Order: sequence, then structure tokens, then C-alpha cells
Amino acid sequence: ASIESTGIPLPIQIAKNPATEKTARPQIIGGVMVLPGHSHFRVGSNELTPKARTYFAAIAGQYTLQSQENGLDQFIGEGLTSKLAGDKQTQIRDRWAELRIVLIGHTDDTGPAQVNAKLSEQRARAVADLFREYGIPNDRLYYQGAGSSFPIADNRTATGRAKNRRVEVAEAQGEDGVRKLIRYRQANPDYYRPEPEDDSTEAEPNTENRRAAKPSEVHEVAKTPSEASVAGSKQKLEQRIEKPDTTTATSGVDRVESKAAARASNGETDFGGKPAREAPLVLSSLIGPPKASTSSWGFVREAVAANDKLYDVPCNRDDPNRNVGLPMKMLRSDRAVNQTHKTSDYLPGLYGTSWTDYLNGHLVAFTNISVLRDGGFPASNPSFMVFKDFEANPSVGRKPNVEASTRVKTYMGTQGLLYRVFYETNSSPGCADIVFAYGRSLAAKGGSFIYAKDKELYAAQFLPRIAK
Repeated sequence: ASIESTGIPLPIQIAKNPATEKTARPQIIGGVMVLPGHSHFRVGSNELTPKARTYFAAIAGQYTLQSQENGLDQFIGEGLTSKLAGDKQTQIRDRWAELRIVLIGHTDDTGPAQVNAKLSEQRARAVADLFREYGIPNDRLYYQGAGSSFPIADNRTATGRAKNRRVEVAEAQGEDGVRKLIRYRQANPDYYRPEPEDDSTEAEPNTENRRAAKPSEVHEVAKTPSEASVAGSKQKLEQRIEKPDTTTATSGVDRVESKAAARASNGETDFGGKPAREAPLVLSSLIGPPKASTSSWGFVREAVAANDKLYDVPCNRDDPNRNVGLPMKMLRSDRAVNQTHKTSDYLPGLYGTSWTDYLNGHLVAFTNISVLRDGGFPASNPSFMVFKDFEANPSVGRKPNVEASTRVKTYMGTQGLLYRVFYETNSSPGCADIVFAYGRSLAAKGGSFIYAKDKELYAAQFLPRIAK
């Protein structure tokens, strides 16, 4: 096999599978070499096993300049003229100087999400260190702990989870190529699992148990969740929304501990919704099927035997802490790759804009919404505000009664973008689904607002408009 994404033929030697001693052929997907996670690391450890070191060393050796020049010697031996050989050697050296290699660690979605993400980063760095040992300069090497954010198979099955526990070796040309890799890689959301709807109908361990469990690779068997009624309990939503880490959050407003927020947490704010289990608002028809990437870094679509997709279910069945990876870093400095964006990089109308709607007379606002055009990734976490009874008392300069920090996840469909916000006011969490059109629009295509009242989840139709 060979990888041609850089223009340099890089023949891959077939290494042995450390688990079975059989031949393990790397799989090439869109310019990314996928290496199955066959016991490369001990459970819970980021130290490569001796056999895994041999496995990765054989691959690292193919990226050295010496390896490329040795390949040229084979061409010469087959009758390549000296002039062509000289030109080829110059080309190889020039391209090799620009070659950047990214090591990406992946897990399945079982076990604590944050632990998995950190462990996958440590393992990716361990492989990057090995590449450095075998002659790749550290300023050419990058690594990322993607956790469960880029599945390539269905996590509902043991076979799928085994495929998702992997290491990827991606090539890029120069620093700009690395940034393009970050921008253009796009996950297949069909492989994300919604949270179970009701404790009494769960057929697999619930979210709390998954978080309390050990890292993902120790889970070999998991049962398929059965179908159940819509919505869940306030308690389960509370357990899914963890406070954001303010040391790494890209943006967001710190939670305001106010009397108004305390009243809201006690169920005194009525947004005019109905019990969520009785009036589910399904928005998938406004979103369309997942929008495949147009770049070579896009996901490879396979058939998925899933009952529910995350973009088909309400936001209370999603989890802001799952399927989230860590930023890509440079091995030389262990710092995240700097990403700068122009105004044209954002979707129309979604560049630092505010969106508001009245719910039962209360003004609900999300400010500083920014979404990148490529991949639909959120560039910031917006602020969440509630101005109680604002429709009847629209005074200028009035401060919000409730203000909260948020977490955001997005899903790109062929017809629209699902913008999913999770908020928490004091001890009362909630979430909102907003469907944005891709063209310039003054109003959202659809939406729902889920909140807790009287120890139950309620859902209200939410159709925010852009604030002028």
C-alpha cells in the first residue's frame, strides 16, 4: 500500500499484529492511515507494549528521508536515467521538507469521556515520540487525543467499538496543511449514540455508569438500548451537564448566582411549554441527513443499524461531554495549533450574532453565536440570558434575570445546521435545539427549548430571530 496525499509515494511495510501475530494491514481512508488498536497499550496506560513499538517503528521508518531515497535507489536500479533520478531526488527532498505527520488517538464511547480523551492524547503523543526516535524531526510531528469524537463504526456493537479504538497517521503539507486537516475533518454523526430515554427501559448501563467505568478499551460487551418514550427526567439531564472547565473553555459567561436564577431553578419560571414526553419536537426533517465533507478528509459513510440518531432526538438525550476531543498539538511545544479565521470563514449570519425569542412573555437570548463554514464547528460558546416578563416591560438597559454559561454541539445536515446548546442556571439545567438555514436568514428554521419545572422536563417551540 502507499499514501499519495503529499505527492511522495510512501510504501507501507506490513507490520505484525501484536495481539495475534498475524499480518495487520493499515487501512487508508481519505489520506489517513488507520491502524487498528490491537493491544498497542495496556489497559489504562499510555506506554506502548514492546510489540507495539516494533509495529509503529516499521511505519515510522517509511517517513524518513533515508527511506525515500532508498526507494529512489530502487527506481535507479530498474533503469531510471541519471537526469530523471536527480530531478526525482530534488523533488523528494523538497516535499519531505514540507511533510507534516499527525498522530491521532481514538477511543470508543464507553467509559468516562474526559478520561478517554486525555488517555487518547497521551497515547497519540507516545506514538509521536516514537516517530521522533526513528528520525522524524519533532517540528514535523503533531498529535491529538480525539477521544470518541470521530467514530468510524457503530459503538452499539463490540465489533464497532473495536474498530473505533485506533490510531491514525495523517499526512499534511506544511503548517497550512495541518490547519486544513483540523478544519475539514468531519465526523459521521450516525455513529453517535443518544442517551437512553428512561431508566426503566434501559438495556445497557446508563450515563452515570459509563462515566464511572474504566477507560473504553476494557468494555468488550454492551447491549443495545431498547426504544422507549420521548424525553427523560430532570435528574438525568442534570447528570449530563457538567460545569465547563473555565481554564480551557473558548468563551462563555460565568454563571450568575442571583435570586432570580434561584427562583427559576425552583420551577417558578414558566416558558409556556408542555411536558416533553407528551409533545416531542423532532427537527430532523428541517436538517436533512448528515452533510458529507467535500474534502479528502471527510468521513467514509457505511450502513448504520441504529434506531435513533442524535440529530433525530431532543437535546435532553444528548450529552455535551461525550464525543468531544482535545485540540491538536505540536510535539515540539505541546501547544495547540493556532487557528485564525476570517469573517468569510463563518456561516452567513452566524458570526458573533445574538438570537432571541419570546417564550410566554419572557425574552430568551443566546448571544455571540459563531459557527465556522467548514464542518459547521462552533467557534464559541454563547451566553444564555433570560429577561423575565420583558414583553410586558421592555425597558432599555435592563439586566437579565438569569445568565448562564453554555456548552455547544452542532450537526450539519444537507438542509440545515442543528445548533444544540446546553445551559445551567444554578441547579437547574436545560438545553435548546436551533435549526439554522445555510443562507442569510433573519429567523431560525425551527427549534425547541427544554427546561425543568416542577421536577419535570418541559419543551416549548423556540424560533429565535437575529437581534438587530
